[in-house]
Amino acid sequence: LSLKNNLICTKIHIIFKKYIMKYLVTGGLGYIGSHMVNKLVKNNHHVVIIDKSQKKKFTKFKNTKLARIDLLDLKKLDR
Repeated sequence: LSLKNNLICTKIHIIFKKYIMKYLVTGGLGYIGSHMVNKLVKNNHHVVIIDKSQKKKFTKFKNTKLARIDLLDLKKLDR
């Protein structure tokens, strides 16, 4: 049963790997978010990162955009 599930997951991963997707990652400059962004960029996906931190450094990758916005600040989100 486990082998069958792994084969199904592998087939689904291969199917979606062919398509370039767009992702929104909140907290993309943090530890977990940055690893997620790196994985998505390595698979040639487009990534928009939202993070409220002004102190964290951002290394621009291909197909990435960064918005330094606090999700609770409705005025900035409206832009």
